[in-house]
Amino acid sequence: MKYLLVLVILSGTVFLASTRAEGFPGEKKLVARLTPSEIREYYGLQYILGDTKKMEYLSLRTPGARAQWLERFWLEVDPTPTTDENEARSEHEQRVETARSFFGIGQAPGGDDRSEIFIRFGPPSFRTSVMGDVTSAGLTPPKEFWYYDALNMSVTFTDSYLNGRFTYAVPQKTMRTPGPPLRGRGPFPFTPPEPDYIARAYSRELFSRHQPDRIWELEGMKASHADENFGIYAEEYAAIYPCDMELRLPLYFDIASFRGGDWSDRLDVSFEIPAKDLKTGTRGESLSAEVELRVLVRDENLREVASGEDCINLTASGDALANAPLLPAQIVLALEPGRYNVGIEARDKNSNRRAAFRTKIDLPAYTESPSISDIQFATSIEETEENRRFVKGNLQVVPHPLRAYRIPYPVMFYFEIYGLSTDEEGIALYKVEYKIVPLEKRRWGPVLREVPMTISSAFETGGYGRMQPQRLSIATNELWGGPFRLDVTVTDRRTFRTATRSAQFSILK
Repeated sequence: MKYLLVLVILSGTVFLASTRAEGFPGEKKLVARLTPSEIREYYGLQYILGDTKKMEYLSLRTPGARAQWLERFWLEVDPTPTTDENEARSEHEQRVETARSFFGIGQAPGGDDRSEIFIRFGPPSFRTSVMGDVTSAGLTPPKEFWYYDALNMSVTFTDSYLNGRFTYAVPQKTMRTPGPPLRGRGPFPFTPPEPDYIARAYSRELFSRHQPDRIWELEGMKASHADENFGIYAEEYAAIYPCDMELRLPLYFDIASFRGGDWSDRLDVSFEIPAKDLKTGTRGESLSAEVELRVLVRDENLREVASGEDCINLTASGDALANAPLLPAQIVLALEPGRYNVGIEARDKNSNRRAAFRTKIDLPAYTESPSISDIQFATSIEETEENRRFVKGNLQVVPHPLRAYRIPYPVMFYFEIYGLSTDEEGIALYKVEYKIVPLEKRRWGPVLREVPMTISSAFETGGYGRMQPQRLSIATNELWGGPFRLDVTVTDRRTFRTATRSAQFSILK
């Protein structure tokens, strides 16, 4: 049997005084200090900020400071941090305007619970209304039912007081920062075949779509899970946008800094992408894959200060491409010492699957004598005189951001030493010590035991110049599956001053 889904459009605006309680003590007083345009914007943001963020924003005393705070907030949740477009912000702003149009109540906070859910999760796939009724059994208040197909989430709204203001009920309302907490992997334990709506494509005839061949009444476990999912999503996610539901491209990245010239650092942003996860196209009789990589760096004032891009191209036979290992890539930038925000993106050009990350870094000046650069893990380090990728001096250092090694393959890494003292002929003498420390207890049968330092070694060497590159390869035969910390200490053999650097890696079982 087929059911006709009836979409009821609410016409007109109901003007009621707000009954919403303050999110935190003193919120209304702080909101009153805002300009009219800021108040309007704030009541659209309130559902996705959470009390901590609200207090941060409302505590700022000038419109300029508040505007800068909002810019930083949206940059931190931008799903494409290397482009000018902020899809999350554009989607949010359109949702707010649409929600006000359909569910506005004329006074703060600007809408009932339907407005909140619309702003947080967007328009539902299906929406139907049940009119209130009075019978001998009592009063049945008006209700609305919303269903989100991609989330398998249903929401029930009730006009309990017959005043046009609909509310929903969940065990607890908790507002968190918008966006998926599992960075780069998507927030959901399923992969929907397609989003239930497309950003910015639903503004016309938003609720006038009829679905005569779709059944609203969900059956059995699906209906139960849809109700449960609303409780989960309302608690765990402040907002979910279409970009959050896209299938993500697996990407591993690492950032290492080295001293450059003229008061600058060399920033190596390294990548690895599993070849098996790329969509292949045909090129002649072979299969090909292509990945676009971009990096954008902003300073603490959110100004763009550096950017770079690269492209990985791989062409091989079907079997060779399917069995290909992680594909390495690297973007090198020059930056002055300081604190920066780094946005990273990758896109599979055949499937359009994407990965996006953002992180903060502190670049040191490397003025201490001696000092050590970041440790860069590698899959191979070889001497070369050719103009090849990943070259540092006369070495080709193929980066390994995943930092995971299998026994018996060695752990390889590269670093640079600066500020060594030299003699009249420019010769530096130094000592390198390293040790590997397990970060987890090792299981011996049913017992977990503390494990002492497993590997420790040292050697003395020298070279020409105050800067010395260093490469090391450590056998893994005495290690086991799990995370480890690598500690490197360099001692200047003339001044006896030391410098230390640490990094983590893993051994795969």
